[in-house]
Amino acid sequence: MQALVIKADNDLRAQIAFLLESELKVTVKEAISLQDGLANLLDDSNQFDIIICDDSAENLKIFKYLMTSDVQVKCLVLKDPKVQSVLAFPDLIAGYVNPNKVADEIRALFNDKIGKTKAAQKEGVDADYCRIRGLMAVKDSPLPCDLYLRLSAIKYLKIFNKGDDQSGKDMAAFFKNKNIEYLYMLNSDASLFANRIKDNMEKAFKAAQTPEAATRVATSIHETVAELGGKLGFTPEVQALARQGMLMTIKAVGSGNSMLANIFRSIAADKDNYLGSHAILTAQLSCALATMLKWSSETTFQKLTFAAFFHDIAITNQTLAQISTIAELDTRQGEFTEDEIKKFKNHASIAVQVTSKFKEVPTDVDTIITQHHERPDGSGFPRGLTAENIAPLSLIFIIAHDLVNHVFFHGTEGIDKFLVEYKAKYPTGKFSKMLAQIDLGSMGLGSGK
Repeated sequence: MQALVIKADNDLRAQIAFLLESELKVTVKEAISLQDGLANLLDDSNQFDIIICDDSAENLKIFKYLMTSDVQVKCLVLKDPKVQSVLAFPDLIAGYVNPNKVADEIRALFNDKIGKTKAAQKEGVDADYCRIRGLMAVKDSPLPCDLYLRLSAIKYLKIFNKGDDQSGKDMAAFFKNKNIEYLYMLNSDASLFANRIKDNMEKAFKAAQTPEAATRVATSIHETVAELGGKLGFTPEVQALARQGMLMTIKAVGSGNSMLANIFRSIAADKDNYLGSHAILTAQLSCALATMLKWSSETTFQKLTFAAFFHDIAITNQTLAQISTIAELDTRQGEFTEDEIKKFKNHASIAVQVTSKFKEVPTDVDTIITQHHERPDGSGFPRGLTAENIAPLSLIFIIAHDLVNHVFFHGTEGIDKFLVEYKAKYPTGKFSKMLAQIDLGSMGLGSGK
């Protein structure tokens, strides 16, 4: 549950936020002014369940906005009980709170009304639905469940029924003509759907005639795992789908390093799915680099692929995922919400928490994930480690991560120059020795060393 607290008084706002977060387990966003509060409400990435604000004429703008929008939210209003209320919106106001008895009255009103309101919300809100790419959703006929089109945060339209047979129809043209990218299913159907997707992806992978096609299948699985995991948590069904995606990625690596250039050119063109493409390409390139360095065991491939699959799993903003340093993030903070920025700074530790849910996680995966934004000169994060303190497999992963980002946005043509500059940037230590052994020409990505 998420709350927006709009209050200029820093102490009272902090008191309310602490109560909600520590005792009532509510995620809180704080706004110091009406303008700040409205900006948070207009941000589509926020889904507030409760607003706490003053009983003042200025805040009429908040209530007028709520009355004309499709946002479903209740409000608690801070008001002196001796003074007549300025805000009269009975459909929106769940209760009034005496500013002198904030803790007791918020606690009572929250438990009595807000919590019950949240629990009783009807179907048709974002929290009840899980997103899936349209073509993947209809790939299996007859359809295993109903599928919906999202009209707004509280309005969903069923467009396909469970049991519908879409085989033989040009669904790609249908989605293109209707400008539909995603469909939605109820969360209660998602576990079943995950199992069906797993079976379909296995068939698609076996039928893939090229490494590029096989890599696309693995990329689709990554995207689906991120969507289902974010909504349902990493249930046994979602974990099974993730394992399948990682296995497919490892098998695709076995197609030969010389095919990497074709894979990169094919997959990197999908810049709208940076997260999925970046994860799978990083896995493939890191395994290729490990092979070049004579570390080509199945166990090593599993570690690198597992880490690649999950290292950015906490990030959902495709643009934010493309940022590599805290310095770059600081210059672009206005593009992202506070919650997104906080998640980015902590995304490695969140990813480690996710991987810990899996029964069998190769050793070193947590280290690779934790260190993937470190840099040999100590300029990385979260700990500012230098090359001598970064694990060898992490160093391979970091090189692959940076090369993938370059190729993804600049193509393979300038990769020789990039590698020369990259080597010059880190001229000493074991990182330099590792770079010296890399021959991109043998992968079809450049002319050579």
